[in-house]
Amino acid sequence: MAYDAAAASGTGFKMFISFDMTVLPCGSPADAAALRNYVTTYADHPAQFKYDGRVFASTFSGEKCSFGSGSPQNGWKSQFYSQLNGNVFFVPALFADPGSFPSWSGAMDGVFNWNAGWPVDLTSSKVSSILGGVGLHLGPLVKAALNTASQTLAKFVGSTDSDQSCINGLKGLSASGAKAYMTSVSPWFFTHYGADSFNKNFIYYADSHLYNTRWESVIQNRDEFDLVEVLTWNDYGESHYIAPVKGAQPNSQAWVDGNAHDGWLDMTNYYATAFKTGKYPEIAQDALYAWARPTSTNANAPDPVGKPTNADTMTDAMWVAVFSTAPARCNQAPTSPHSRLYHARYPHS
Repeated sequence: MAYDAAAASGTGFKMFISFDMTVLPCGSPADAAALRNYVTTYADHPAQFKYDGRVFASTFSGEKCSFGSGSPQNGWKSQFYSQLNGNVFFVPALFADPGSFPSWSGAMDGVFNWNAGWPVDLTSSKVSSILGGVGLHLGPLVKAALNTASQTLAKFVGSTDSDQSCINGLKGLSASGAKAYMTSVSPWFFTHYGADSFNKNFIYYADSHLYNTRWESVIQNRDEFDLVEVLTWNDYGESHYIAPVKGAQPNSQAWVDGNAHDGWLDMTNYYATAFKTGKYPEIAQDALYAWARPTSTNANAPDPVGKPTNADTMTDAMWVAVFSTAPARCNQAPTSPHSRLYHARYPHS
């Protein structure tokens, strides 16, 4: 239905399948055959995305899947990739040491760096240590301290270190055709489920204009980044959706209802165009995009799940992205014809 809807839209929108290998079985040749069947079923669909003339396919995880073939590398090679006879362009998200990528030669054409979208290493302990180095500590921050903290941590938000590690790892990968590196961008990651359901309760650091800063880093490196995937578009249960909230949001209504992320969707067009073309598009209409958490970091709720891990890394601030059609001045901020990023304190009451 999704493929057909894409084709019927008349927009040229293309689709590809990403296999969630944390859910799909992958212990036997039959499991690999099921994946191949998905690829071949939609290979000739007009809405199928192709890269290097081949059907594009990806995964979430899969680095432990052997399909009964002794090793993951041999399993994907012998049971999936080679049996598709050169008709698939396979770019999985492997949560593995980039130094191991050459051992996947003959099993994939590139790699997808899923965790590049967030500064996943900025845990509470690391943030505390970093801020301690500039005389700050986790907890309520006055405006001056917030500015210092944001500037100190922004370099991690804009970092491309993990991207470069993957790119270096791919240099040793042998491929019969093109090779591709796919990176990721994401505005957020907050999930709040107890042991009675999905049992995941954490937040990644998302201040310092994560979405804007990450996009700008990706655009600056567009000559090395072949593809970029927005994570995850409509995953309401992890709060990093940019799609409009429509229909049912399984087990996530409590924090999704009333919290539209459409502003990030609007900004995506601006940044995606710049990534594709190498030039930021002209801003046609002045716009301010503001976002903030509705409660303070210090708030406590009668919730059996408890506070998410790394909650204390977040600052009580409103973040604003200014898109202006011409150079502008706001509170003596530097003038620029481009988008500008600001943050400001907001009251908790």
